[in-house]
Amino acid sequence: MKFPVPTLFLLLSCFISMAQRSYKYNSPGSACYSELFFPEFTGVTQKGVLIINSGNQDPSVAGNQNPLLPSDLFRNYKFVFVRVLNTSETGELDCISAIASYFRLSRPELIFYLIDSDTTQRISPPNSNRPFHVIQTSYRDTGSLYHILDTLTKSDDVQEPAFSSTSRVNRKIQNYKNNTDLGLFLTVNDLTDEGLGLNHKNTITTYGMSFAQSMSTAFSVKSTIGLSVNKPSKSAIKTQAKNQVASSVKNGDSIAHINIDVNGHVMFYGDVLFKYAFNKTKPFRPYIGAGVGLSKLNRYNAKYKDSIDVSGGITSLLNGSQSLSNSRGAVVTTTGDKYFSGLCEVGMDYRINPLIKFNMNVPIRQYYLNSRPKSFTWGVSVALYFTINSNRIK
Repeated sequence: MKFPVPTLFLLLSCFISMAQRSYKYNSPGSACYSELFFPEFTGVTQKGVLIINSGNQDPSVAGNQNPLLPSDLFRNYKFVFVRVLNTSETGELDCISAIASYFRLSRPELIFYLIDSDTTQRISPPNSNRPFHVIQTSYRDTGSLYHILDTLTKSDDVQEPAFSSTSRVNRKIQNYKNNTDLGLFLTVNDLTDEGLGLNHKNTITTYGMSFAQSMSTAFSVKSTIGLSVNKPSKSAIKTQAKNQVASSVKNGDSIAHINIDVNGHVMFYGDVLFKYAFNKTKPFRPYIGAGVGLSKLNRYNAKYKDSIDVSGGITSLLNGSQSLSNSRGAVVTTTGDKYFSGLCEVGMDYRINPLIKFNMNVPIRQYYLNSRPKSFTWGVSVALYFTINSNRIK
């Protein structure tokens, strides 16, 4: 059914507006000539739209006498009262369907319900011809209506209109309540000050797993378990030995004095971070966060000394790689400390779909040893999160 552009514009204006308005749709004698009444919306978030067929009653009178409006049970629903005065060759339900289809142009993410006690359909899901659920009950029966709506909104079987198949996905993407996320991350940290006693490293790479739980649309808590590993390896010692032998051969020395000092570390840590996001319903959400952490750091130092006859020239390079097996081997010493840390984080989350979120952030951390500040670090982190309860998000 085609409607004039000015009519469509006025309809959408009435629907989008929060103020109370009355409107006559089409002119007397025209198909689907109707009266509409839009009560003022006083809720916080719109859970859906209730289209109420007022029958023979003036829709503004039915709206002002509506027992649903003052009830807290329905304050987050938008109401539209409709009285079809002339159906012509078109049925009353088809007229209301056509009007509701235009409402969906402005709010495609909402679910629409037609409340009509005279309809022959008791509870009918939407289809390509009906952009709403049809509920056969009186809008004055508040208890029965609330029970039906509550059952529909909690059911995973609620079907969306065929022409708006993406609306439910969009609602899921915009819904950050009760999100439970499990993620994997990789962070490169720059060490300053004493560098945690890791004289061999200016940066360390950490990786691990995070668990996040939203407490509201803006607040969430994230716990993290991470690891950084860079232990001295036998291959690293062999490489240094060969390099030192090669240097002695090049210099014409008959004896190569190998003196190797290799450092490494293993660090385990855990954090708890509280986050606040600025966009409560958008896929892109900048955030700030603050938290605390505990770390266990083990430092490793491997020393190796040997003297090798390099009078054989270039063939002595082979001896350099064999010297470890012919000697007493490297001496490895270990030291360790436990650190407390204060942490702040600035970053962004981008929700790709209801299941997957991409995260990038800059973590800034101050380490303390025995209540004394020891090292300040900052880094760049990337992570991929999976919303493990995405199938339960409405």
